[in-house]
Amino acid sequence: MDLTKLADYGIMGIVLTYFIWKDIKTFETFKESMREIVDELKELNIRIDKLEQNDKGPE
Repeated sequence: MDLTKLADYGIMGIVLTYFIWKDIKTFETFKESMREIVDELKELNIRIDKLEQNDKGPE
């Protein structure tokens, strides 16, 4: 096997590994952001429920 071809595959492997790693990091960041948004929405929903119960007052 030609050494230049081996070097080409090695460089391509490094490049592909970098992009896969970068995609994984991007996905992790997206997942964390979505988790934070969901938590904030849950808290907002709890606050809205409490406000609605307070508006109804004792019946």
